[in-house]
Amino acid sequence: MAEVIWNKQAEEEWRKKMLYGLGEFGETTALRFVQRTNYIISLISKYPKAGLREPLLRNRKNEYRYFHIVGTLKLLYYYVESSDSIRIADVWDSRREPDKLTKRIRSL
Repeated sequence: MAEVIWNKQAEEEWRKKMLYGLGEFGETTALRFVQRTNYIISLISKYPKAGLREPLLRNRKNEYRYFHIVGTLKLLYYYVESSDSIRIADVWDSRREPDKLTKRIRSL
């Protein structure tokens, strides 16, 4: 199983989204968000290339993949084969302007 490593930006964004869900929609929704995230992490640690390729980042050195956590929220990650690790790059709301995603990822 691959080791899963969250970058600070992704972890902070995930936390914000979870707290927003808790405040706006309640405990049940926040719990589903956490459970879905845990399921995705478990899945990609076993099958690192299971996610769909992110088309906005297809020309990058790393092969970025994603899973939808809920609705329009994507968990973006890439696999580092040499260290058998998964790097969680961002939690991205796909309603946002696409150019902002490429800028955010560029800063990593």
